[in-house]
Amino acid sequence: MSDAGESASPLTWGSRRARLALTATIMGSGLAFPDASVIAVASPHIADDPGAEYVELTNIGPVPVNLNLVRFTDGIDFVFPDVELTPGGHLLVVKDLATFEAGYGAGLPVAGQYAGSLSNAGEQIEVWDAAGAVIQTVRYRDDWYRITDGAGFSLTARNPRGTNAWNHRDAWHPSAVAGGSPGFDDTGLVPAPGAIVINELLANSSGGVPDWIELHNTTDEPVDVGGWFLSDSANDLTRYEIAPGTTVPAQGYLVLTEDQHFGNEADPGCHRAFGLSRSGETLYLHSGSSGILTGYSEEVAFGPSESGVTLGRHRTSTGVSHLVAMSQPTPGQRNAYPQVGPIVITEIMYHPALSEDAEYVELLNIGDNDVVFYDFERAVPWRFTDDPDDPSVVFLFPDDPPVTLPPRHYLVLAKDRAVLESAYSVGMSAQILEWGIGSLSNATGTIQLSTPGGLEDDLSLIHI
Repeated sequence: MSDAGESASPLTWGSRRARLALTATIMGSGLAFPDASVIAVASPHIADDPGAEYVELTNIGPVPVNLNLVRFTDGIDFVFPDVELTPGGHLLVVKDLATFEAGYGAGLPVAGQYAGSLSNAGEQIEVWDAAGAVIQTVRYRDDWYRITDGAGFSLTARNPRGTNAWNHRDAWHPSAVAGGSPGFDDTGLVPAPGAIVINELLANSSGGVPDWIELHNTTDEPVDVGGWFLSDSANDLTRYEIAPGTTVPAQGYLVLTEDQHFGNEADPGCHRAFGLSRSGETLYLHSGSSGILTGYSEEVAFGPSESGVTLGRHRTSTGVSHLVAMSQPTPGQRNAYPQVGPIVITEIMYHPALSEDAEYVELLNIGDNDVVFYDFERAVPWRFTDDPDDPSVVFLFPDDPPVTLPPRHYLVLAKDRAVLESAYSVGMSAQILEWGIGSLSNATGTIQLSTPGGLEDDLSLIHI
């Protein structure tokens, strides 16, 4: 799959096959279509046939439900005949019956053929009741999981009975095996999402210490990860295969190193040696069996890191986990606290009421020593930007002389100093610097204060 922000690529197995698990619920009728799966066939001999699409519905209610005149719209078109769906039962509608049966065989519960096609680039699908009222709307995206975009896996609902957030990635996970599970539930064939996580890593090693990757078992049962795969390439997810028989204990850890494992060509599981990038990249973990990918999928993106500083999994107040700089490395142990300060961003004015030029960002030195916004070793100042990948604001701190911020003192970065001082009462001891060109996003955005790091292979400077 493509990363968020990149152009959408088709959801395919082979070259053209959309895959989606759709869950819908009819409230009050006892019918739910959880795991209503709009997915494609996985049989290799029909991998390139768009007629292999199908939709699967499951009744999670306690009583049978008649689907007469219930219909799919806005994506595919199909009106159900007078057919009953029993509790826990499955019912399929397919793009082309002959193609479907060529891949999966006859005898599966197929209600009929639908018109239209599922979009490989993601789209909205709706289910209506007989009176024309919307039962469920689902919008899927093709950038949720790598292996559902070209490796033959479907998207299936994680917990059909426990969520209504069907438009979000977290409501879905890849099918346990390539091709999905038409007519049956594949729950339990691979560990539940989040069971094994990439918990900490060292990507900028020094002093003879190799890069390393730590996996953590978040469950209360041991998990066999033998045959699982690690990779730093979305185009080659099987670069390193974990040795057969490797188990991560309940609530335990597994540390893999570059010199002994994923970068060691003498290791039988090292199909293509790799090391971690100190400038940041994405790391992928997938389950596997007999050398083939199966459906457990975990990926984490991480940014540049300082020499010897590890990046560890940290859950924010919103419940989202990120890899952030740790206060100390803890391979094989519970993560330390994140590295905080000494300079922290304490206030952001991104959408002023009076003037767009009144934007500002406030910094505070929470440490006990002066902080100089300059790297004397590299002779480069610190940098402030909004979105590092597509910045509107790029501000290099002055270097003649360098800016120094004493302990427990503030520094205000302003778009326009004159406007700032006319609009607000700024503390007497606060330093004010003007960035001038560019504006902060009035919607969702990123801001970043970074220090100079090392050099990329092309000799461009890495900011951390």
